[in-house]
Amino acid sequence: MVMSKFHPWCPAALCLVCREEADTPEHVLLHCPCLAGKRLRLFGTIHPDATRLRDGGAVAALARGFLRHREPAGYGRP
Repeated sequence: MVMSKFHPWCPAALCLVCREEADTPEHVLLHCPCLAGKRLRLFGTIHPDATRLRDGGAVAALARGFLRHREPAGYGRP
């Protein structure tokens, strides 16, 4: 089990997708490695500046990508 450097006593605090860092909006939108491809397509870089997240469409696209990664393999939305 991977322990969070932010909350080593609470593995539930880890990102639900990558399990590498704390599950915070900043991590999900700017740092989660599972969403690097989505950030690259949206912003042209995997490490966009936080100010680029002012576009609600970009945040919505990243949220959809996050939710897709959480779905069990082989199961889509009904």
